[in-house]
Amino acid sequence: MHQVLLAHEITQTYLTGTRVRFDGVELGPTNSFDFSFGTLSTLEFVHLFSVFDGSRVHGQAERRPGRDDAPPGMYFTVINAKVIQAGHKNRLAARQHVLAQTAHLYR
Repeated sequence: MHQVLLAHEITQTYLTGTRVRFDGVELGPTNSFDFSFGTLSTLEFVHLFSVFDGSRVHGQAERRPGRDDAPPGMYFTVINAKVIQAGHKNRLAARQHVLAQTAHLYR
């Protein structure tokens, strides 16, 4: 299934990891994200968290349940007015029991 998704035209056109800024830093193919379950490349990160090309991403570790009872974990807010309706953001998370307390971006 994963290979089929990777081969899909939308993935190859819009989820390539280009023009993606993470906390103000433009990502490139040599960047990686270190999690307790392993290290993700930029491409793996954008595929896992549905970060379309040209997006801005903000990472934030939440140590307590949120006001909406969201569990603690590492949250990624994705902003892209061309793909996500203007004024809206996608917020995705990896639960804390799966991830280390923080994710580190290595340049």
